[in-house]
Amino acid sequence: MSSSVILWVSERSHQAQPPTTYTLSSETKTTGDHQSLVWTYSRIVPHSESTQQRKEKVNQQTVDSKRELDLQKAFFNQDVDMKKAETQLAYELQAAKEQKGAHCFAAGQRQKIKTLLIAEAEKIKMIRDVEAEASMIEAVGKAEKLRLKADAYQQYGEAAKTALVLEALPKIASKVTAPLVKIDEIVILSGEGSLVTG
Repeated sequence: MSSSVILWVSERSHQAQPPTTYTLSSETKTTGDHQSLVWTYSRIVPHSESTQQRKEKVNQQTVDSKRELDLQKAFFNQDVDMKKAETQLAYELQAAKEQKGAHCFAAGQRQKIKTLLIAEAEKIKMIRDVEAEASMIEAVGKAEKLRLKADAYQQYGEAAKTALVLEALPKIASKVTAPLVKIDEIVILSGEGSLVTG
């Protein structure tokens, strides 16, 4: 006949462990005419995970950790991409502002040059107009002077004209004879071969 008893023994330790369980069993053995009671006990190992279950658990934790890392990388990459996009947009906006500023400056310079050219053209036109008017006034003045002289000569009559000519003759004669005053000697050659000096 056999019977068994289960004993729970709790060991004190700093680690949280399930209590150790022992099985105590008794059995009556007969040898010859002798009968004896044999007690045996064995330790029952608490339910533990199998190696396969531990591998699966580790693999699951690895997969979960990898998924978490991938999510964090994705968020980080998304943040980096957004910052890059913001930086690129800011750069493009600044470049557009500078280009617009340069374009406005160039347009302003073109307008300024155009205004200066128009002003210069107007100045040249005004100078030409004034010069043309001055030339016309001078021509009219000369014509008027000649007309007045002609009128004066008509009023003088013949005697007055002769007086004017006689008044001008000494001036004309001095101009004509001025080169002759500088001559020291005059040689006249005649056709007969004689030399006459004066």
